[in-house]
Amino acid sequence: MSKRSSPAIVCALVVLSAVSALPAQILSKDLVVSGLSRPVLVTAPVGDPRLFIVEQGNSGGLVARIRIFKNGALLGTPFLNVDSLVINSGNERGLLGLAFHPNYEQNGYFYINYNDTSARTVIRRYTVSANPDVANAASGLTLMTINQPYSNHNGGMLAFGPDGHLYIGMGDGGSGNDPGNRAQNVNDLMGKMLRIDVDNPAPGLNYGIPAGNPYAGPTAGRDEILHVGLRNPWRFSFDRDNGDLYIGDVGQNAREEISYAAVGSSPLNFGWRCMEANGCTGLSGCTCFATSLADPVHEYSQGGSTGWCIPGGYVYRGCQYPELYGQYFFGDYITDKIWTAEINPAGTALIGVADRTIELSSGVNGLAAFGEDGFGELYIVARDGGTVHRIKATTGGSTLTVFGTPSIGSTINLSLNAPGNPSRAFILGISASTAPGIVLGDGRIIPLTADPLLLYALTTVPNGLYNPVGNLHSLLSNALVPLAIPNTPAIIGAEFWMAYIVLEPTASAGVQIISCPTSILVQ
Repeated sequence: MSKRSSPAIVCALVVLSAVSALPAQILSKDLVVSGLSRPVLVTAPVGDPRLFIVEQGNSGGLVARIRIFKNGALLGTPFLNVDSLVINSGNERGLLGLAFHPNYEQNGYFYINYNDTSARTVIRRYTVSANPDVANAASGLTLMTINQPYSNHNGGMLAFGPDGHLYIGMGDGGSGNDPGNRAQNVNDLMGKMLRIDVDNPAPGLNYGIPAGNPYAGPTAGRDEILHVGLRNPWRFSFDRDNGDLYIGDVGQNAREEISYAAVGSSPLNFGWRCMEANGCTGLSGCTCFATSLADPVHEYSQGGSTGWCIPGGYVYRGCQYPELYGQYFFGDYITDKIWTAEINPAGTALIGVADRTIELSSGVNGLAAFGEDGFGELYIVARDGGTVHRIKATTGGSTLTVFGTPSIGSTINLSLNAPGNPSRAFILGISASTAPGIVLGDGRIIPLTADPLLLYALTTVPNGLYNPVGNLHSLLSNALVPLAIPNTPAIIGAEFWMAYIVLEPTASAGVQIISCPTSILVQ
């Protein structure tokens, strides 16, 4: 089912000296696509250059479907149309979520979250067809069906975590103030973060239960539950770098909040319906400010120009703008405000919160979500305006350009333009690699782990690549180095991916992407 040959990074620019400090970025955005009908999510499989756009549908003749933006154009044929399965009423209902299996390139599985014609939440798996731009509509397999007591607070997001399991955000079931106290009831799936194993189904189910779920087995409570005490986790995300979980939990009448769970943390109780962010609701049967409750890492009061409805965002881990690395983007649906921040080392608060509204919000109508593409670049999804915008920095950024025809026996030139990154460097061709490092021909190993920072899996590629050496000029911030392509007919048609990488021996992460990947197709 592969849409291309297996991706392989065959060139990496390894910087031996420290990277110079870069100036604070002024942000802007580009309009990617307009004319959409209620877009609520943008995503893509890792390393895939396409954008998959979820249109909510559900009323007024709108269609619940997934569309593809490819090579600068919105494809006319939807990737998947599920309109006949989706309820046609309720502003918060519809087709709400999409997640690609971590091994999508091999198995073609993807998962959707929608409200069916009986208003229930349905988690359903599909498989791509022989055409990579069209799903097999007959391949649907229902994993879960969950009754919804009211029309609102459906959650809707689903995403794969660093453990390979599928996470599902469930709202408290709706109405106001969670009248059934469902979010605190461990025998009810409402108001929870669920976690299921889609690869190892249990007897009688189309999914399995991860061993670390707190109520798995004989323990009282639903096996699928991981975290409790959520009101409406409309959008959540995992940091591609470290696996930390960020949840945008929409508030009731007082506060909006970002909740956080560090990778590997114990199951958490985020407090709703007793706590709304850091405020006590005063509802019956509640004990507020209990030490067992997890405080939000960020909150803001509802009202005025700040906002009323928070869609969670993403930590930037793209390669185009290294200066934004580690910045968490989030915003508000009602006011279209946008902020950036970073999590503090203790994981207890967002710090350095910066208002980016003036830079990014113009022309955005109904900021329903942020999106992340296959390379970690971020997008703004405007549901009411029907648009998708790509976030960018107005200064800095890096580009990797190929000059010449990549035919066997030829030499092409790789040009790197990386403003603000003066360093001495060399390029190396990778002939084989095994985690946790890249093995060089002389037996040395570069301690570089491909995932998640590179966003690809390194694979064995043909031997014989020439290891060119070059310098990234300290004034011009440019490097031009040759790459000799072996005169080997067997590699005709092979696609090689290249990226420039910084190694920082003193940094905890050790790796920084300096340019987005590009590829050559050997002729």
